[in-house]
Amino acid sequence: MKKIFLLIFSGLILTVSIFSQSWSLTGNAGTANSNFVGTTDNNPLILKVNNEWAGCTGYPDKDNVSFGYLSLRNALAGSGTSNTALGARALSWCGSESGNVAIGAWSLEWLTKGNNNVAIGVGTMCNTLTPGSDNVAIGKYALYNNTQDQNTAVGSESTQNNTTGFGLTAMGFKTLNQNTTGDFNTAVGYQALLYNTTGYWNVALGSGSLQSNTIGRFNTAGGNSSLHFNREGVENTAFGEQALGGNINGSFNTAVGCRSLYSVLYTPDTGDSGYGNGDANTTVGYESMKQLTIGGFNTALGLRALQMNTTGNNNIAVGGYALVSNTTGNKNTAVGYGADVGKSNLTNATAIGYGAIATESNQVVIGNSDVTDIRGYVSWSTFSDKRMKKNVQANVPGLAFIKKLQPVTYNLNLGTNSPHANKLYTGLIAQDVETAAKSVGYDFSGIDIDESEDKLYSLRYSDFVSPLIQAVQELSVQNEAKESALASLQQQLNTLTEAVNRLSGSSTAVKTVAAPTASLGQNFPNPFNQSTTINYLLPQNINSAKIVITDMSGRIFKQILLSGPGEGNVKIDANTLSRGVYLYSLYMDNTLVDTKKMALTK
Repeated sequence: MKKIFLLIFSGLILTVSIFSQSWSLTGNAGTANSNFVGTTDNNPLILKVNNEWAGCTGYPDKDNVSFGYLSLRNALAGSGTSNTALGARALSWCGSESGNVAIGAWSLEWLTKGNNNVAIGVGTMCNTLTPGSDNVAIGKYALYNNTQDQNTAVGSESTQNNTTGFGLTAMGFKTLNQNTTGDFNTAVGYQALLYNTTGYWNVALGSGSLQSNTIGRFNTAGGNSSLHFNREGVENTAFGEQALGGNINGSFNTAVGCRSLYSVLYTPDTGDSGYGNGDANTTVGYESMKQLTIGGFNTALGLRALQMNTTGNNNIAVGGYALVSNTTGNKNTAVGYGADVGKSNLTNATAIGYGAIATESNQVVIGNSDVTDIRGYVSWSTFSDKRMKKNVQANVPGLAFIKKLQPVTYNLNLGTNSPHANKLYTGLIAQDVETAAKSVGYDFSGIDIDESEDKLYSLRYSDFVSPLIQAVQELSVQNEAKESALASLQQQLNTLTEAVNRLSGSSTAVKTVAAPTASLGQNFPNPFNQSTTINYLLPQNINSAKIVITDMSGRIFKQILLSGPGEGNVKIDANTLSRGVYLYSLYMDNTLVDTKKMALTK
């Protein structure tokens, strides 16, 4: 722009041209590299609004930069360095502090003590004079009331109310919003750890995870709404959507899987409400232990294992749908897919194997109806120490009970597709055993009647050992008595034979001569009730041989002629004799070789 002035000096008229240039408020044209807005000395360009500080370009020796009404307004007088403030009142009162970055209206507004903070967002870390050092706050009102060091908050209103909590990490809208003094909490996700106040060392990963936690500590939640309602519970671990979602004050629980240990009830009048899960529960699997309310010390591993359990304690379920029917039962164990109990309130029931079902308390079931073989390398051992027994009595019936039992063969009636359909089994009928025991007044422990709806009978075959032993002992006593009687009769027979021989004086009289090459075996079985077999041995060069059967008085009932030398046997049919004790003798060439006794018990 060119202006011409006329000067009158000493009668002379001078014409002076003065060139002048100004910065237009409506825009400028024809600018060059030499044109700029700023200073040409070692002072910053200062901006003002209504004569109030509104920013500066920074000092070479301090590196402070601000832009915005009253932002970093003490930069000229203070000794702080490397501060950056963008936004109205950002770092407004910072003077001697350094390394702070505030972007957003009122961010770090009242900071008078604190270094190396990063605050981005409206009102971030703006409500205290001493917001601490080395903090990062991104989002509206993030770390709004913070006075502690080394906290990180990303998300609007995240850790908004924290005052002295230390070592916090919050990412997401309103994460750790109510935390005041709790330390070392980590929250990632929408409203994660929203209500935590003084709880510490909590980790929440997922929207709504640990949202209601207030004073609970050492909790770890991973998944949408995991540990959602937890308030006071401690040392819980939940991984999976809504895992442990309804826990309020239960502690020491571990839940892995979508909605595992979920336990949330919805009431239309009051909205969502939860119940404490109890303590020390461990579950892994989709919806495992989902309905648990106050039960404790349960373990569930598998899809929907212990799903319906509400108040039951000390239960163990391993396998998909294991113990799915249990609700209030305690101390039950199920191992295997679908291994379960037949009622919801049993105690100390155990089911092992695919589809095994325990129907009574204090019952152990191994396998289902498809099982055809149960094996082991050693026999099953039952505690039998006398120190464990009382009221011991020797009153087990033997023969009276055993004689009434009827062994049978059978097929199991489990359908044509059952592996048992064509397999032949040997055993007893439980109802028949029950009848036999009652007939002799025997309260037999070998009979087991299921108290469930089907009332199926089963037998403990090992319990038959005692009455069988008793029966053998009774037979032994009877046999010894018969042995004694037979010995006496044999002595009488020998005496009678000698007397007959003396009276006859004949060379053809029967003589008892030991034939070293001939023998007569003991009949087997003895006693017998159907048939028995007598073995014998005959030497060479004999003319005749026979076996003679007599009663104890010497009356002959049967003579059996034998032919040929060597070993042989004869079979005696019980139908040809009456019940009693008999003598049978081997004669060779009219010479008595040996005599033995046998008993018929039919």
